[in-house]
Amino acid sequence: MSKRWKSLIINSVARSVVIRVFNTYGPAMDFPAPKRVVPHFIDCVLQGQPLKLSGDGSQRRSFCYVQDMIRGMVLALAYTASQGAPFSQCFNLGSPDPMTIRELADTIVDTALPVGLLDEPCPVRPHAFHYSQSFDDTWSRVPDITRSKDILGFSPSVSLSDGLKVTLTYYRDLSGRSGTARAAANTVSGSAACTS
Repeated sequence: MSKRWKSLIINSVARSVVIRVFNTYGPAMDFPAPKRVVPHFIDCVLQGQPLKLSGDGSQRRSFCYVQDMIRGMVLALAYTASQGAPFSQCFNLGSPDPMTIRELADTIVDTALPVGLLDEPCPVRPHAFHYSQSFDDTWSRVPDITRSKDILGFSPSVSLSDGLKVTLTYYRDLSGRSGTARAAANTVSGSAACTS
């Protein structure tokens, strides 16, 4: 590398930031082909199907509402652009509050009832499927956001219950339901269904 290019790189005012995004959820995510756990469970609710768990559902995750995630990204970018910031940054963004996947499934069912997606709870089935060996179904995936909290002042403000209520209401309206459960999906071929 020439001396000229080395000098330009060393004296550059460019700054970089790495934002590590942990589990995020919210409206319009993975629709209509759900891939992640929250959209997958919501799709089961919409279809009137049991919520299926990999193993016993004791894997621990935390879930951050999309509004909080975007706010964290804006804070990270604003800080990185400031004159006092180091030239390279890395921040974890997400919720620091873990729960099991089984607890998540139960919470989604409990939230779907009052928003009118269900007339009765859907069953939650443990050991219903297993990921392939190539999939990293890590036991616990919870971010340490201490640095983001100390430097950026970032902390999620939307509770899981409030975020899920907004998300489920979005999917209820998207599916054309009036807010009261429809009986159209009462039967699901090959499995016991819940009333949605």
